[in-house]
Order: sequence, then C-alpha cells, then structure tokens
Amino acid sequence: MLEKWRAIRMSGMRGELEARLRRFDGEYRWFLHRAEPLRDELGNIVKWYGSSTDIEDRKRTEEALRESEQRFRDYAEPPPIGSGRPARTTGHRVSDHLNAVGIAPSGLAGVPRWDIAADVESEPEKWRLHRAMLDAHLPFRDFVYCGVGGTGSATYFRSSGKRFF
Repeated sequence: MLEKWRAIRMSGMRGELEARLRRFDGEYRWFLHRAEPLRDELGNIVKWYGSSTDIEDRKRTEEALRESEQRFRDYAEPPPIGSGRPARTTGHRVSDHLNAVGIAPSGLAGVPRWDIAADVESEPEKWRLHRAMLDAHLPFRDFVYCGVGGTGSATYFRSSGKRFF
C-alpha cells in the first residue's frame, strides 16, 4: 500500500488503491483509498486530500459472484472430447473409444486412475499433486497419464473431473 501511495504522490496525479486494513475495532476490512492533489495557481501541489471507503461488502459480493460463475461453468461446460456413455451408478463418464485399445469402458467406472496407470512410479510428483487435488475436492482438467491397454500396449488417458456433493 505504501509503495502504491508513493507512486501516486510521485506522479502528481490523482490515484486510487485498494488495501485490507485493520479498522478501529480491530476487524480487518477492505478499503478503497482515493487521493487527489490540490494545486496552487502555478500548478504546484500544495497538499493532498482524499477519501477511504469501506468496500468489504463489495469484495465479498465479488468473490461470491466469481464462485457462482465457476460453479455455473463447471455444470455448463461440455464434457471433454471423447466422453460418451455415462456409467450412471457411479457418476463417471467413460469414453466408448476405449474399446479400440481393448478396454471395456464398463470395467473402468469406479476404478481409481492409479490402479491402471503405468507411470505412477516413474512420475510420483505428478501423481502426488493429483491425489492432493482429489483430497482437497478440487476439480481437475486434462490430467494425462499412461496406462496399459487390454492389448498390452501403452495407452495414454486424459481425464477430467469434479466432485459433486
């Protein structure tokens, strides 16, 4: 906040900044600070005046709107390319294209990715991050991993998901 205020002062132009400050009662809240230079007849800055407006409610509303928009996108976005037949009992969608590599889509519903992946040991960090996202109930998109198809050949899978409660 002090750096932004210095930059406004150095520019000699009006400016504004948002900052989270502790209010008189000890509560931290967002404020919008606006400053305007007062100039004399020669154009020199005599002093600054301004205002501080509590915008905590606005910030909370903006965050709620972002979360609502994200939820809407999660529901409204089409599933990833290749998704097809829903496995209704589990809520998963498994691509019918897996038949081409010798995997029955009906056999995958409810099977964790790491149980069929061939790269769990060779890429442990990727899998650690993926499981952390799952544990945190975060959505994931286009997670690519290598598995072994029903024909015994390496097959790459792309998986996306979001948990619904």
